[in-house]
Amino acid sequence: MSCAYTTRRYAEYHITIVWTMESNAPTTRVIDLKKFYEKAGNNPIFTREVLEKARRAIWLVKMTVSAVTLIDAFGNEVRDMLGRRSHEDIKNAGLLYNAHHILADDDAGAKNTVDCHDEEATNEWLSHRQFPIFVQYLQNGRTGRIPDWLPFGSSKVTALACLEHWGASLEREALVKGLQKMKETATVINIICIGNGNVRSTQDRPSLESCLQHFAAVTVAEELERIYLAAGTQTSGPIKVFAQDPSYTLQCGKILDSLDLSHSITILEDPDAFLAIDSGSLIFSCCPGVPVKQIVGDLATEDPSKCPAALFWTRSLPEEFQALEKFEVSTTGFHFDDGLLSYHLCDPTSRRMEELMGQFELLISDPEWEIRDPEARPLAFHWWTDSDLWARRKKAAI
Repeated sequence: MSCAYTTRRYAEYHITIVWTMESNAPTTRVIDLKKFYEKAGNNPIFTREVLEKARRAIWLVKMTVSAVTLIDAFGNEVRDMLGRRSHEDIKNAGLLYNAHHILADDDAGAKNTVDCHDEEATNEWLSHRQFPIFVQYLQNGRTGRIPDWLPFGSSKVTALACLEHWGASLEREALVKGLQKMKETATVINIICIGNGNVRSTQDRPSLESCLQHFAAVTVAEELERIYLAAGTQTSGPIKVFAQDPSYTLQCGKILDSLDLSHSITILEDPDAFLAIDSGSLIFSCCPGVPVKQIVGDLATEDPSKCPAALFWTRSLPEEFQALEKFEVSTTGFHFDDGLLSYHLCDPTSRRMEELMGQFELLISDPEWEIRDPEARPLAFHWWTDSDLWARRKKAAI
């Protein structure tokens, strides 16, 4: 199931899943990732073909087609009979992604592990668990009330306040300082934001965190252009900024356009941002609800010329590299207690991504991000200290 998260762990070949029964007696089982990848021929799972099929599938669904073709985790084309749906369901259809531990699991284990009180939703997910990407009707009367969006003017006021706050923040100052190291690394020609969130505010949730992430991406574009100009680095023109998030509304683009940012942000439909990744891309993705690392790793393995220039994304924790064959994972909700992983994690790293990381240099990480007392850090910056900036060395083969 697709979900947001703030912490992740890493398991290379096995994931041991633990959940506590009523008796408080833990039960464990092992998801064998090594066996799964061997069954898949050790080939990339999230290939361009998988993404392109998913893009066509969601387009067909929007055109009211009731059956689409998807590719499963083993490269097989499968006809997915979605059935006829209401106009409201079709309007709210979207793509969901399964990380590798979900793909490698078995139906019985997945059903017993997933905590979902909606049997219909659970069965629908289980029937699509073999697909890296699939179409789901995101509303379908099951996802709760539609957010009470504030008027455009109110959302813009919030965004402007965030922009002013970002411009004077210690976080922006630290980012600008850290970017100076990128004059010696691979040249960035575009920034691709994935999962930065909706910039339109609701009555219950001002869009502070989402706005700040978008503004940080624009700052990266601004500063890199200054750095390249001063260093005499040849570029193909201004750095372009793209963004993809299924939660965007039509007003998100209007709000961003109204702020008179130095670099406009072009909103892409899912999964076009992944298909736009190339050797000049900086991936900006902090706490996404999709397996970004696995997708980037698979695409760059399939075509080394697509290995991105830089990565600004959520940090992989030390525990992820200390257990390469099996890892205990908690399935009690979304908790990460006692060093256990949640079954609901969305963006675990992968063996392919970690192999590619040998081409990258870590430029900014703790303690450099710790520029103020964490207790005094606004909640809207919680993604900040969870993230690292990596850049590919210029001499690395692509």
